[in-house]
Amino acid sequence: MKNLKNIIALLLCFAVLTVALASCAGSGGIEDETTTLQGEKGDKGDKGEQGEQGPQGERGEQGEPGEPGEKGDKGDKGEPGDTPYIGENGNWWIGDTDTGYYAVGVVDDGLEYYPLPDGTYAVACGKLRYMDEIIIPDTYNEKPVTRIIENGFGDCTALESVTLPDSITVIDEYAFSGCKMLKSINIPGGIQSIGNGAFNLCESLTGSEYDNAYYIGNEENPHLVLVKAKDSSVASCEINENTKIILSNAFEWCGALTEISIPDSVISMGWGTFMYCTKLRSVTVGNGVAEIGESAFDNCTRLSSVTFGSNVKIIGNSAFNYCTSLSAISLPEGLEEIHGWAFSECGFTEIVIPDSVTSIGAQAFSDCAELARVTVGLGVLEIGARAFNGCDALTGVTFTDLDGWGYAEAGSNTTPTAISGLDDSAVAATYLRSTYSNYVWTKTVDNEVETE
Repeated sequence: MKNLKNIIALLLCFAVLTVALASCAGSGGIEDETTTLQGEKGDKGDKGEQGEQGPQGERGEQGEPGEPGEKGDKGDKGEPGDTPYIGENGNWWIGDTDTGYYAVGVVDDGLEYYPLPDGTYAVACGKLRYMDEIIIPDTYNEKPVTRIIENGFGDCTALESVTLPDSITVIDEYAFSGCKMLKSINIPGGIQSIGNGAFNLCESLTGSEYDNAYYIGNEENPHLVLVKAKDSSVASCEINENTKIILSNAFEWCGALTEISIPDSVISMGWGTFMYCTKLRSVTVGNGVAEIGESAFDNCTRLSSVTFGSNVKIIGNSAFNYCTSLSAISLPEGLEEIHGWAFSECGFTEIVIPDSVTSIGAQAFSDCAELARVTVGLGVLEIGARAFNGCDALTGVTFTDLDGWGYAEAGSNTTPTAISGLDDSAVAATYLRSTYSNYVWTKTVDNEVETE
């Protein structure tokens, strides 16, 4: 047992000695043949001295302030610009310039106001579309309200009563069209114009009755405006001597009406006033009428006698179109314009254009199959394309002034080509009805036209 203890003690001593030797080898205490000896670390060098700071430069002297410049002269005050206004196309205009922007009015107390070129205002229903009664003031922005704008109250289907101020002078086209419930409206005595269709489909508007026709007006003159015939079967109608305006289509399709006399009090006739009055034979136009409206007697196929008043200046488009029984007519001195198709397909054989006329519209006398002779007055400066086209019987045309006539395509800016030979009435007739019939003829006073 004792030997065993000695052996164990000897083994423990050997183990301790082995550990000690390993520890000495790891710490470099014992070197083997492969160990490299490390040199000693050198001393740290001394830090260099900092150089001296250079001297600061001297600051320059401040310059003297400059003298202030002289004050410029005040510019001239600009002239005030033109006031925008609504043009006939519904756009805003400034002076003679169309801005291209559709006019939107100013709404005040529900009504809508638009400035006009003359400094007054036009009016429309604005936000009062569903009102049954509307009273229009005589001024807006301290300026007169003078005009009911185109379609301004159109389709106000609940509107029953309208009160217009005395300042209103113009009621534009379709101003109250479609107001089916409208029963009452006063028309001021100063009214000068009522546009086509202003009261279309105003089925409840009858006003006062006088000899087979309905009128609207005011307390002083209830017959100021002739609205329409009592019905299409009327055979006669005496227009009241206080009537100022006859509305468009007033006697349209009155197939039994045989004659009509328009008193001197009437200053305006609307579109298609007597259109398709197929039994109408005789018409007398009073001295107050300045314009025979568009299609006024269109398709009055039995009309054979027309007497014009002394004040007629314009015969409108298709005014006597297809009046096939009109075999003779005397145009009044003072007439200035004959518009397109004015006498197309009429039955007369001769026509004298007065010296006062300046223009003859396109197809004004086209297809007048019986027309044989024409005299063109001294003042005529333009003859529209196809003005005498289809006048196959035309053999003689006399120009009161032969000089300066030329032809050019309609709408072109080219210099007209001179027309010669007009001193021969037969040649002139051929030129008008066929050779140059599709061109616009113009007369230049200075004769500056190209020779063909």
